[in-house]
Amino acid sequence: MTSTKLNAFCSRGSTNAQTLILPVFTNKKGKITLGERAKDFDTKYDGLIAHSVAALPAFDAQAGQATVLAAPKGSRHQNIMLLGFGQADKLDKATSEKIGQTLFTSLKSQKLDNGLLLADDHKKFKSDGSTIYAQIANAAYEASYAFDKYKSAPTDNYKFLNVSYEDVHSLKAEFDNIMAISKGRVWARDLGNEPPNVLYPETYANQIQEKLGPLGVKTRVISYEEMQKLGMGAALAVGGSATHKPCMVVMEYDGTNNELAAPVGLVGKGVTYDTGGYSLKSGAGQIGMKFDMCGSAAVVGTMQALAEKKAAVKVAAIVGLVENRIAPDAYLVDDVITSMAGKTIEIKNTDAEGRLVLADALTYLQRNHRPHSIVDVATLTGAVVAALGHNRAGLFSESQTLRENFTQAAQHSGEAIELMPLDDEHRRAMIGKVADLSNSANTPRMGASTAAGFLSYFIEGDTQWAHLDIAGTAIPPNGVATGYGVKLLSEWVERNYADKTTPQQTPAPKQ
Repeated sequence: MTSTKLNAFCSRGSTNAQTLILPVFTNKKGKITLGERAKDFDTKYDGLIAHSVAALPAFDAQAGQATVLAAPKGSRHQNIMLLGFGQADKLDKATSEKIGQTLFTSLKSQKLDNGLLLADDHKKFKSDGSTIYAQIANAAYEASYAFDKYKSAPTDNYKFLNVSYEDVHSLKAEFDNIMAISKGRVWARDLGNEPPNVLYPETYANQIQEKLGPLGVKTRVISYEEMQKLGMGAALAVGGSATHKPCMVVMEYDGTNNELAAPVGLVGKGVTYDTGGYSLKSGAGQIGMKFDMCGSAAVVGTMQALAEKKAAVKVAAIVGLVENRIAPDAYLVDDVITSMAGKTIEIKNTDAEGRLVLADALTYLQRNHRPHSIVDVATLTGAVVAALGHNRAGLFSESQTLRENFTQAAQHSGEAIELMPLDDEHRRAMIGKVADLSNSANTPRMGASTAAGFLSYFIEGDTQWAHLDIAGTAIPPNGVATGYGVKLLSEWVERNYADKTTPQQTPAPKQ
């Protein structure tokens, strides 16, 4: 079952859709102008569109405006929707997405089951028409998202939006490219919205294998027993006492035909429910803690997107899947545990659990897959929410290259970040009194940075590393997972590592 209600796709030529959707524009003087396909329709039906526009003073074809007319006698369609594009030379990604969102809202509000958007290129478009129309259709698809599988009366299913690419070169290829990322994002949203009695480490791992295996992604589950043998004492301290035992899932995707030796590394925090352990959260504080696995959802959604696109990149990823529950043998404040890296950690807060899971996941990925660059993604701290709210994630890295690359990826993907401080002060705050490290610093105002400081102790050698805290962006106030991170990570990986050989990303030796 898909959680999006609109089946958006592209095809060559027209269909007998219920609603014909015609782009209309406005020029610099505010006068409405018709696109080529709208002009053809207008000519065929004796000036119907031009006459209708003149009779609609409230409609001025601004981007996102839509109005519906009855189709003329003899048409294969029941309705005609005029969809405003504004000025063609001002259409950018944000405006295109606004048009797509309006399009879905109009279809839904007027209970129109399906529509056909007649796409035509425009000589004044800033970018290719293929990009603009693909973004519009994709935005309509994403706007239809609703997680209602557990409701007895699900939301109405709007059948389809078909975009004709007869007059727009490579529209279908561009649409499929963008849709691959949206599919990954929708899956990430579905994972985040699942209740914890349905999604827990075992079922989550099964879903990852079922979803990614057919796409050519190699997956392997590190079982609870193998975690014990590997000495993953940090992650096991968090989830080892839960009825649903912890596990980790390793994913490998190689779209380079094994031409590169070192992959890009992705690590995701997958705490499928977080009670806080014996540092128990309040009742209100536990609401929404099923979302504490959204970092892992961003990682697996990104792996799906890259595989769907057949991206020319090499990526190794791992997600640590645990429940943080209270049990007779659960870990306690003042315990000292030993991580897979051999570093000892004194526990000062059992609710600072995500960094423990990430520590062992980081160690495993580096020692077994040797990534040249690595980013971990986690709903890690309330401090980052206090600092940045729900619109930007915090990026922590001492690598200028990664800071610049992620800044560019954020600008192009639309998923915003803020560069956050990380220095020796934050690392020193995580040194333990009776062990190598403490999992909680006595500096609450620096909580997001000290959490990153803790993780920095588990980066080995000269690996470039960034930490992305998505606690605010992945867990919004409305209580529906956003799928944040899939667009950002996909953009970062492809923009910087597709079809490239960098000093860190060296060619594989010839066999």
